[in-house]
Order: sequence, then structure tokens, then C-alpha cells
Amino acid sequence: MQRQTTEALQTWFQSAHRKSLILRGARQVGKTWVIRDFAKKNDLNLVEINFERSPEFKDLFERSLDPDRVVDNIELLIERPINRKKSLIFFDEIQDCPHAITALKHFTESSSAPPVVAAGSYLGMFEGQSEGVSQPVGYVDEIEMWPLSFQEFLEASNPHPSLLAVLCDETRLDRTLHAKLLEIYREYLFVGGMPEVVRDWYRLKQNGESIFERQSYVRELQKRLLSLYKTDFAKYHPRDALGIGRTWEIVAEQLSRSFEEVKRFTFKDQIPKKRDYKAFANYFSRLEACRLVHLSHILSHPTYPLKANKKDAFFKSFYFDTGLLLAQMDYEYIALDGKADVPYKGPVAENFVATVLARRGLSLFSYMKANSAAEIEFVAQAHGDVVPIEVKNNNTTAKSLASFKTDFAPKFSLMFSNQVGRVTADFAHYPIYLCDLAVKRHLIDEPKGIVSKKSRGDV
Repeated sequence: MQRQTTEALQTWFQSAHRKSLILRGARQVGKTWVIRDFAKKNDLNLVEINFERSPEFKDLFERSLDPDRVVDNIELLIERPINRKKSLIFFDEIQDCPHAITALKHFTESSSAPPVVAAGSYLGMFEGQSEGVSQPVGYVDEIEMWPLSFQEFLEASNPHPSLLAVLCDETRLDRTLHAKLLEIYREYLFVGGMPEVVRDWYRLKQNGESIFERQSYVRELQKRLLSLYKTDFAKYHPRDALGIGRTWEIVAEQLSRSFEEVKRFTFKDQIPKKRDYKAFANYFSRLEACRLVHLSHILSHPTYPLKANKKDAFFKSFYFDTGLLLAQMDYEYIALDGKADVPYKGPVAENFVATVLARRGLSLFSYMKANSAAEIEFVAQAHGDVVPIEVKNNNTTAKSLASFKTDFAPKFSLMFSNQVGRVTADFAHYPIYLCDLAVKRHLIDEPKGIVSKKSRGDV
């Protein structure tokens, strides 16, 4: 299974200014697998220490944080020598050993120690909370890892080359390819990007299992993952575990009621005695630290810079994986196929776009016009301007987008739908499965002047 994180790891490893690395990401997104695969491909001897499974290694960091001494003591415990030039040390579940987090600074400063990668699913929940433990700010590189993207999901299916080519160059798109990619997009919404779920979805498909058998099996896997996360809440935050878990469920419940447009998260009458943002703030901070939710703050004045107009209590909330969202909602695959608008507009489609924006490192914002029904699903800032992003079922007139253009005169705007769309100098309309391509091209990459005026036409 190819992961885009591998490229980031290679860049880090080859950097002349390489520091110790922290690989962040939710549990079960494939952090351990990608490190093992990276070490194998680079012919490195991987020294893997999991502080959760092997707590005896914690004592090494109580005695000394000197890298050479730590490595010497690791050799004693694993009973084999470590080649400093050909090894990679991997500290897994590092949140269980706060002093090892501090030690990352010293490994960065050392000229003789092997390179170090650290990973922890709940690392963000503990940073700054361990008394007497300093954080290695400025002494570590960081890589964020997410569930499989739509492209990675497609690649895992051993697809026809023409399908992959579209994801890099949309001008190759025709009606046949468009219909097939929409079909795979609907599959991706249901399956999501958790590696174990994706692997078994395609394994069962190759074995000739029916769609009903496949969806039943992966839904069981997804439910098991949801249960695992709640168990982890109880382990790492026992005092707040019920509130964190219930808040995560409420996010899905409120999304399931957002039939047309996702509304802001409401606090009242959700948890007894919890009536406002202040009562939920700690729960959401934990969920964000675990990389399990994305918050899109709602703006009524989307002017540059967007963060200046943010109000903490006004936001939409999304899941980090569409498959787990639909599992939490008990949403069946047949419903995605049977209701034409669901995969392209509303909570499921917006959640998909939110994950793409977050994966690209963009802060999430939405727009709601005061005293009006006008709403823009997302707004982003890029190249010194604010870019509205509309998510629609088809290419019918976008009244909210037209209103936004009148009020704020953006230089460029984006739209995603179930249509092929068109690209002009100031507007780009893409099929929703090309969301990542569009975001990279128009919001991330260096602007190249006027974009292509060639219209692809609508399907």
C-alpha cells in the first residue's frame, strides 16, 4: 500500500539540516507501518521501541537523557549492537514516556547518535502537561499523517492507469472516466481511509464477495475502531473520557441532521449541565489533539486575514475520516448510491472537502451571511486573498457564491460538484473527486498567472 507520507519521510531523511522527527496522527492511520516500510526501503536497521508494550524502556530516560548513553543502554536491553550509521531508532507511543520526548532535543544536537523518529497517537493530549518535562520546541521536525487520501485509496485498488492520470491532469477526463471515478468516490466515502479497512475492502472484492458482504465486514471493523478510540479516552483521560466520547458522537449526530447545509455546532441540550462553548472547549481540544475532528470556524466577515475574524464558539465540526463518520451515523452504502445529492452536497461531501483542506495544512473556515440564508461551505486564504469554496450537488446557479462575489469581490473562487465543470481565469469548477488536485493547484502551489481559459464543459 503506497502512502504519500513516505515521500515526506524521504525528504526529512535526506535533509542536510535533519532533526529528530515527530510523526503525528490518529491511532491506526498507519504510522508504525510506514516507518517500518521506510526503513526497509532504505536498507536501515530499525530499532523499534514501543513504550506502551515495553514499559521497561522508560527507565532508560529516568537515568540519563544523553543520546550515547541511551543508545548504549538500549543495546543492553535488546541484546544486540546498534550500527550508528545504518540504523533508525523508532520511539513508538512516545506519549507514554514524556522524558523520551525531552530527549529528542539531545538526539538532534548529537553528531554520533542515529536518526530518531517518534510517533504517538495521543501525543498532543500530553504536551505541556507533564511536570518537569520540557518540550523540544525548535529541535524537532514534524510530519502529519492522515488516513488514506482518495488518491491513495484509488492506488490501493490496482487501478487502470487512465484513472490515476486524471488525478494529475484533469484534461484527460471524459464521460466514461468521470462515471467510474464518481463510483470510486462513493466507495471511498463509505470505506474511508483507515488502512485496515481499505485493505480488507479490496481483499474481499478480489475474493468475489458481494457488496453486501463487503460493507457488512468493513462496517464491523469501523465500529471496532470507534470503540477502540473510546477505550483510549478512558485510558489517557479518565476524568473527561465520557464527555470526550459523547462529544465525538454528538458531532456525527449533528452532521446527520444537516441535510442540505452543515450548520454550526450547537451546545445546548446535548450533555446534561453542559450548555455553552466553555463547557465543551476541553472536550474539543482533546479531540483535535487526537486528530479526530476538524473544526471549521464560521465567519460573518471573511476578510483577510481570516483568523482575525474568528470566534471560538462558532464552528462546524467534521470527522477526520468519512468512513468512521458514516459508521457513527449508521449510514449504509446503498443510501449513498440511492440518494444522488448526498455524496456531493451536505454533511458527507463537506466532510470530504474538510479532510482534503486539513490534509493540505489549511485552516478551516466557513461563511454565513448575517440575517441571510447565504452560506459558503468553506473559505480559504491563499496568495494574499480570500477564496470562497462552494460544494454543490450539480452545476446549477450558485446564489450564495454570487452574493459572496458581490459583497467581497474575491479574485478567484472554487466549486466542487458531481459535474466535470470548467476552469477560467477567476473561477474553477471541478468534480469533487479532484478536490485535492484543485486545492494544491489553486491554493498551495505558487500562482502562475492566469489559469487555463479552456472550458472542459459539463457532463
